[in-house]
Amino acid sequence: MNYEKTDTLELGDIKLYMIDAPKSKQKIRVETESAEPIDVDVALEGDAAAVKAFIERGRTLPGGKGEMPNRLAEKQAANRASLEAEVPAGKSFTVLLSGAKKKTDVKLKVNSI
Repeated sequence: MNYEKTDTLELGDIKLYMIDAPKSKQKIRVETESAEPIDVDVALEGDAAAVKAFIERGRTLPGGKGEMPNRLAEKQAANRASLEAEVPAGKSFTVLLSGAKKKTDVKLKVNSI
């Protein structure tokens, strides 16, 4: 697996990048680099909508109750992030980028390890 993307993240943006499912269980590394700090979350495709809603609510649970959304990995307020996760066979996953305080270009890389 080798996915690379350069994109622009603006204040309030939440961008989702869907990555195809590996054929077998796979360890991955997600790396980001940006001039401004951003948040990076990695979730299975089926959990991505719940993670996005969690981010939209300012990373809080509705009414302060319930369970945290399932994430494979996460890092907040980082100019450079390197996250590792294990993805089950046949499961697509999503990288979510958010949290920019001002416009910034982001380099995203996802590789097998």
